[in-house]
Amino acid sequence: MSDDALLPLIEAVVRRLPEVLARHPKLREQLREALADDLVDQHRLPPTVPARAYLAACRAGKVPGAVKRQRRWVAPRSSVVSWWLADRASEGTGDPAIEALRAAGYFVDLERVPRVAPRQRK
Repeated sequence: MSDDALLPLIEAVVRRLPEVLARHPKLREQLREALADDLVDQHRLPPTVPARAYLAACRAGKVPGAVKRQRRWVAPRSSVVSWWLADRASEGTGDPAIEALRAAGYFVDLERVPRVAPRQRK
């Protein structure tokens, strides 16, 4: 089927869409979420990103594409994830084992690294 043959069908669907969405609020909300899935704000962040760190980074201009809409900072999910990974990678831990892994190109998730107090030498 060519694009020209689909055009009347698409036009008919687009004309009726507002009417259908007005009658089905759940469908309207699903469509809104599907269209906004690429954008995140401080209430819909990836699981490991704290909201306060995200807000501070947006204010400082560290998250590419972040814009303030009313009282929320909105940014593309990919920008938030890349900022967060870069920010976490730049943190120094002072632990030579973790720093060696990072120097070798490995990503170390500090949330999953157990915090163990160093042994006292006698």
